[in-house]
Amino acid sequence: MKKKSKNYIEITTAQVVGETFSFETIEAKNIWIDDEKIELKQNEYKFTLKNQTFRIYGDLTYFNCTGEKITNLDVSNNEKLTELFCSKNKLKHIDISKNCNLKYFACSDNELSSLDISKNHNLSILHCHYNQLTDLDISQNSLLEHLGCSNNQLTKIDTSNNKNLEIIDCTNNQITDLDISENQKLTELFCNTNKLISIDISKNTNLKKLICFENQLTNLDTSKNLKLNQLECTFNNLHLLSVSPNLVSLYCAKNHLTELDISKNKKLKKLSCYRNKLTALDVTQNPNLRFLYCTENQIKKIKVNKNQLNNIENQLDWSKDDDAEYVV
Repeated sequence: MKKKSKNYIEITTAQVVGETFSFETIEAKNIWIDDEKIELKQNEYKFTLKNQTFRIYGDLTYFNCTGEKITNLDVSNNEKLTELFCSKNKLKHIDISKNCNLKYFACSDNELSSLDISKNHNLSILHCHYNQLTDLDISQNSLLEHLGCSNNQLTKIDTSNNKNLEIIDCTNNQITDLDISENQKLTELFCNTNKLISIDISKNTNLKKLICFENQLTNLDTSKNLKLNQLECTFNNLHLLSVSPNLVSLYCAKNHLTELDISKNKKLKKLSCYRNKLTALDVTQNPNLRFLYCTENQIKKIKVNKNQLNNIENQLDWSKDDDAEYVV
């Protein structure tokens, strides 16, 4: 019989002896659990726990142990790992300093208060949502393309060395400043529910989606972001908003806007601008507008074209204040 590999992952789980533990791996052969060789079926293996702490031996490159009540995960003796998924567990600490080949690491929904990824230079995707992180240093991860660190306690994040970033999700933290001027490959930015006072996206010309609601923004200029098609900036302190001409959806409700120019937005399908200080609204140049929510403003007349007027009741989902009227 082939001997078991020297490479192993050691796991401690809060599950009790007799319960079922499962994990997934891909294209792995000669897998052992402690001293017992196992046969994988469809990349997933389930077994009855004999001990709460055990070792999985094998030359694993992909390992998924999501949602198994794991309290300790030692991967230091399996340096071949390229993808590790350990979300939805009970981890307070994890050491991946020896896993230099790691490209995809997901550790969301744990109890991590710190995370050291300084040795993981090949990392391209990091998901560490829903932890207790107060700091996250990604300066050594120049290949990082996707960063997901939402629902932590971060007050800042420095992405200046991460020029390959395409997606950033730092939602629901306490970030007061976010400089993304070096992230010119960025296509999606989720930075809502933070404490941002301003954000400059003028260098991010590849940006397609910007979700920045529930901040403290007073001014937002997206006019240079010609690829931007989705903008959600609801619930800020916006007095000025310059919009990209290629928007398909625009959500800018609950601000302090006194005017909104969407005359160049021919592709616009959805507009939510309720609870602002708008006194006029012209949608005549928005032939694709199907959803409009503009209540709780000071608008008396909404300028529409003849085709829109003929289709308001039957084909369009439009909502206005009772004392406002549609005019051609």
